[in-house]
Amino acid sequence: MITRIKKKIRDSSFSRSSSSTDTTTAAGIASKTGDSQKNSPPAENVHVEQEDPLSHPPAVPPTNLRESMLSHVAHDLQLTGEDLFQLRRIRATVDAAFDPMFTIDSTGRIVMANNAATAQFGYTYDEFIGSNISIICGGGHRDRHDEYMQRYLKTGVAHIIGKVREVPARRKDGTEFPVSLGVSEMKMQEGEDGESSVTQERYFCAYVRDLTEQKRQEKEILNSKALLQALIDSSFDPMFAINEHSIITVVNQAAVSLFGWTKEEFLGNDISMICGGGHSRRHAGYIQRYLETGQARMIGRRRQVPARRKDGSEFEIDLGIKEVTVGGKKIFTAFARDLTKHLQDQQTMLNQEHFLQDAFFCSSKRKELIDDKSDGLLPGEVTPPLTPPPTPLSTGKTFARPSSPLSPPRPMRSPRQRSVSLGKHLVSPNMEDLSI
Repeated sequence: MITRIKKKIRDSSFSRSSSSTDTTTAAGIASKTGDSQKNSPPAENVHVEQEDPLSHPPAVPPTNLRESMLSHVAHDLQLTGEDLFQLRRIRATVDAAFDPMFTIDSTGRIVMANNAATAQFGYTYDEFIGSNISIICGGGHRDRHDEYMQRYLKTGVAHIIGKVREVPARRKDGTEFPVSLGVSEMKMQEGEDGESSVTQERYFCAYVRDLTEQKRQEKEILNSKALLQALIDSSFDPMFAINEHSIITVVNQAAVSLFGWTKEEFLGNDISMICGGGHSRRHAGYIQRYLETGQARMIGRRRQVPARRKDGSEFEIDLGIKEVTVGGKKIFTAFARDLTKHLQDQQTMLNQEHFLQDAFFCSSKRKELIDDKSDGLLPGEVTPPLTPPPTPLSTGKTFARPSSPLSPPRPMRSPRQRSVSLGKHLVSPNMEDLSI
């Protein structure tokens, strides 16, 4: 039955001109009938048998081409009762679909379109029926569609038949939008007499889904990911995200700069590649133990651990790990900070502190030893003579030591005065060297 219905739909060519012609003819017939009835005597008690409305096609076609086609098909096939109900049920089911649907013949001519198709593309049902399906093709496919169809019919090589592809479509107003297009060939297995046979006519069904909203959402997701990645890359410290199997899923630019691997080399690899010391081969065990026991030794804390660069050199980092749950799956985020400069500064400050302690300790110790001696001399020192030896003058002359015992003696300094002078001599030069 379906084969006969399709054949009748394909063979039926309804247009506004034919409809108007039928309307005029029907009106003429009605006028003549009315005139003859006026001239004839009135009939008395004449029983008029009411005919089945489907026994003849309506004299005036319905205003909707779809209903007109169904009425003619039902009349030509003499469909009544259950068959007619089944035909209308199929039609209602197709029209109830949310996505556009088309049926075309082997020449590319549209023989069926549903309500969603008219709403989506802006054409009326009358404009669709009998038109080439290329009217809804976008891009450069509009002019080549018939070529695609003929190539498939000749070679049997399917480029889109039996598949779903994303292609551009065009509305009646000329605007284009992305759609998901699936095309399948209809298998007609029922003959005119109801016996199983394969018809020579070939029909194709096209199922269209508007991807405009999906593309908009995808663009928003991509923009959100780009913004998130930009925020991660703006961090001065390396950041990683790994899954439950220790595989790196997110990495920022600071990690690339510090460790020497590219983002492509990081993503999809095990985080143990940056572990230093003996932690590299044991890292998988750490994760597995935490997942099994829930005992966190590193997660939620910050610790100083060794790390390794791509060139094999190792250095100390401050590592903090946090756990987050996304979609029921655990994700671990790691934040690392290079401690090389920090440790160098600490060592420099420690060296300076030790140097100051040593310098002041030696000065204080020497002063204590001097104060403990009654004569103000350290062990091994000799008391200086009362009269200093002669010193050269600016004239180059020298004075001989006075032989007279009455020469005035040189004033003696106290032990405290001598220790203070000696302390200044030992401490002052070293303090100048410590200025930073």
